[in-house]
Amino acid sequence: LEGEIATLQATQFGVGQNWYNVTATAALDTPRTNNSNKLMFVIVHERNAITNNHGFEIYIDDHFISQLYQTFAVDGNYASFVVSAGSTYEIRQYATYNFIIQKWWEFY
Repeated sequence: LEGEIATLQATQFGVGQNWYNVTATAALDTPRTNNSNKLMFVIVHERNAITNNHGFEIYIDDHFISQLYQTFAVDGNYASFVVSAGSTYEIRQYATYNFIIQKWWEFY
């Protein structure tokens, strides 16, 4: 029973985890892996760059999960999602839409 409790404590979401601003180091079209033994929570915010068309796609383990885009809008898109332990996720530019990542946070 003690072993099961220790395993639960070690893998419980939120316990011993922190928010990390990865805006400066994360890159579009580049896979990122959750190397922890817990769920990772991700928040990404983007805004338009030089055109009003902007958006991105989310892939987890190379599976298409979601697409966010806007045309003729100046505000941005927000996305939040979880990534399982050991899984890889990627934020890909939608079509040829240009945008700027405002903030990219990971909770792990």
